This record gives sequence, C-alpha cells and structure tokens, in this order.
Amino acid sequence: MTSPTPQARTSAPAVIAAMITSMIGAVIMAVVLAVLLAILVVLDVRWHKQVADADHLDASRRAAVVAAEEFALRMDNFQATSAAAYTDDVEKMMTTKGKADFAQVEQVISQVFTAAQPTAKAAKKGQQAPKGKVVYVGISDIDDDSATVLVAHDTSVTNSAKQLHFRWTVQLKKVDGKWLVDGLPPEVTGGSSQ
Repeated sequence: MTSPTPQARTSAPAVIAAMITSMIGAVIMAVVLAVLLAILVVLDVRWHKQVADADHLDASRRAAVVAAEEFALRMDNFQATSAAAYTDDVEKMMTTKGKADFAQVEQVISQVFTAAQPTAKAAKKGQQAPKGKVVYVGISDIDDDSATVLVAHDTSVTNSAKQLHFRWTVQLKKVDGKWLVDGLPPEVTGGSSQ
C-alpha cells in the first residue's frame, strides 16, 4: 500500500478552507443584500409618507383657497333676497370671532346691500345687483390650522360700466376640519383701502 502523498493531505484542508471562504462570502453577500433591501423598503416608506403629506398639504391649501374665494364671492353677492339672507349667507363661512367682527359692521353692510339693489327703473333696463368675480387668489401663509389668503376680486353691475376692484387679505382658521374666515379683512372694516 502506498501512503498518501503530502500533496493529497494538504489539498483537503485547502478545499475545506475554500468551501468555508465561499460560504462566508455567500453569507456576507446575503447580509449585504438584506441590508440593501431594508434600506430600499425604508426609503420607499418615507417616500410614500412624503407624497401623502404633500397630498394632504395640497388638499388643505386647495380647501383654504376655495374658502377664501367663496367668502369673497358671498361678500360680493348683493343679489341675495334680503339683507338678512345676505348676512346669514356670509356668516356661514365665519368663525365665532369672525361673526363678532361682522356684527360690528353689519349695519353699514346692510346699508351697502340696500344701496346696491337696482332701482325699479334700473331693473327695467336689465340691471341687476352687483356680482363678484375672483380675479386672483393665492396663499400667503398656511399651517395646520390657520392660513392667510390673498384674494383679488372685482364687483360689477350687469348693463353698467360700474366696477369695483377689491384686494383682500383673508385670515382663515380650521374649525372641525373646515376653513372658516376668522375676521373681516381690514379693507372691509376701514383698516386699509386699496
């Protein structure tokens, strides 16, 4: 019988070492792939959260803009059936503080409403009470529960060259998930004229 050659004895440990090295390499590769996969999952979750947050902010911004536009149009709507109906319509869009501010100028607004109604003679000519049109609206500042919206709107009378141009800063507060006007714009109360 011949004894194994020294070369055969050394190759078995070398083969085992190569197998161990290969297994360690595979384990390291699997760990690296698992870490990369975990990073991708975390980044995907963060991206989806950012998209959802951006969508929520966009929806909130749109709702604030719509509320400010609607408020300006209601303030311009002198076509309501009466001064009381006009007041009720406007106050539906206001916070308690806004309604208190509105009550302070309600008599003046009632007089403006009455003056804005077409006379019988003007009505025969086809004139109507003034009606508003929003020209521009943009958000100046917004957070989770308050917003400042700039509204440019014009009021005109059908069959008349009369046109008024208003530029208001509307302060909004979110109450029960709904944007409401938190006070009359300074321009309405005489705080600023534009």
